[in-house]
Amino acid sequence: MRSLAACRGSARKLALLLPLLLFGCASGRYARLPDPVPEPLKRDPLDKIVPQMDERRNAVRTLVAKVNIVLKDRSKKDAKEQILNGYYLGDDAGNMRLRVKYGEDTLVMDLSIHSDTVELYLPRKGRFYRGSRKEVAEATGSELALLTQIGSVQDLFFPRAWTEQATERRTKTEDGVDVVYVIERRGLIRRRVRRLEIAPDQPVVQMIKVMDRQEHPVGSVAYADWRFPGPRAGAPNGAKLPAPYPGHLTLSSPDGRRSLQMEVEELSLNEDAPIRPEQFEIKLRKPEPDQENQRAPEVKVLDLGAALRSGKSLWE
Repeated sequence: MRSLAACRGSARKLALLLPLLLFGCASGRYARLPDPVPEPLKRDPLDKIVPQMDERRNAVRTLVAKVNIVLKDRSKKDAKEQILNGYYLGDDAGNMRLRVKYGEDTLVMDLSIHSDTVELYLPRKGRFYRGSRKEVAEATGSELALLTQIGSVQDLFFPRAWTEQATERRTKTEDGVDVVYVIERRGLIRRRVRRLEIAPDQPVVQMIKVMDRQEHPVGSVAYADWRFPGPRAGAPNGAKLPAPYPGHLTLSSPDGRRSLQMEVEELSLNEDAPIRPEQFEIKLRKPEPDQENQRAPEVKVLDLGAALRSGKSLWE
């Protein structure tokens, strides 16, 4: 049997060796492996992404979405913010309708753009505006101009680097961001009418700026929370929604002082095709009584083009 002294000696040696076994020799004790370098997510180059955006647009026939809405107005000293909700619907013919409510029952705004007609109903103001798509699109000082130019379902939810009058598009990198410019040509003059910023890690748009044919800013749309749907439950052969869509959109005026934020709560694509024409028609109803005098204001039918040319706000 080993003596007690021998056992104690072995224990002392083990105690001396244990730090070396755990941490290595004294000369390498503070050495460490280099931190792993995170590899950024990679996406396809622009020459592949741009055609993908064109294909997404072509895959969409109709869209119906339930949205949560935040209206912000910082154009005056007292900033205003309204929490609202609504429904958006649109089709591949460029028709769209946006109904905005406060709570469940109070209609705040009803906007319809169908064929060549734009209608705006403000029931609490007792006003109903009607005008042509062309004259609204040319009123660059109005938020309606942005919705008229980019409010259709295929442009708003599935932006592409093109317009109906476009002749070319150019790509470049600005401040590390891949950018696509859409150019229209009238005679010998070329004008940039859209500027699309491509997200660095996904094949989607993160910002689009809209300009008129004089390259004056009309407004912008910022995109976030892009959703890439998987197979739908119960769909045959694991069918997917035809295209990714943004879960959050922010439409802003050129100066950024007014904005409309939409957060998608529910969305369906190509399930109500085609949308019936009457679904884009605004039906006037008896206005709600004014809280001060309890008397409902008469609905005034007004010329939208004339109202925009006057420079007065439609909302006040």
